[in-house]
Amino acid sequence: MTDRHPHTAAVRVGLESDTTHGSVVPPIYLSSNFTFAGFAEPRRYDYTRSGNPTRELLAEALAELEGGAGAVVTATGMATITTVAMAF
Repeated sequence: MTDRHPHTAAVRVGLESDTTHGSVVPPIYLSSNFTFAGFAEPRRYDYTRSGNPTRELLAEALAELEGGAGAVVTATGMATITTVAMAF
């Protein structure tokens, strides 16, 4: 959560978050799978359905805009329904 005014948060959320390449506006990652050196050295992302940088930034943005502690973004509508059903 942040103490920023909602209007400020809406236009600033996610900006300057790409520390890897230094882009001001976060890029959209279209890759469905990611490479890794081996099973002993896994990376943070492997397959888009289990997460990717774009979805992670969207979840952070939604959490900040809604004033929540976190957010969940799913790849499909069925995954959303399953997540909600399993919460109860």
